[in-house]
Amino acid sequence: MENKTTKQVILDQIDILKKKVEALEDNGQPSNKEMDEWFLSILNDLRVKEITSKYIEYGNSKGEWMIKDGKKGTFWLSYDRVWSVFESKYGMKSIEIQQYTKYMLLMHLNWNVKIVAWHVWVD
Repeated sequence: MENKTTKQVILDQIDILKKKVEALEDNGQPSNKEMDEWFLSILNDLRVKEITSKYIEYGNSKGEWMIKDGKKGTFWLSYDRVWSVFESKYGMKSIEIQQYTKYMLLMHLNWNVKIVAWHVWVD
């Protein structure tokens, strides 16, 4: 007798993988392993720095900061330490950075953000 729970779990995992492949195809971005590894290293090292009534500020051990506005679905990246790296090192335009970041946040943190923008922090 087949365990339906196990079968359903496997089918659900296949559906998730299909959605990830579709999102990759829709993203229109060339795969850049170095860039993916760099950005994933930021996401894997994020820690909550501060929580206010409107925002959650995240940071990592390298000083790469991000802010999430959960109510409006807006997500800001530190210009100097994150956004500008996409521009200067990887040659990306603003819309490409937004699409890539939205995709990575959804796939790896399950954060569905509406808007991605940059923000200048004063250290």
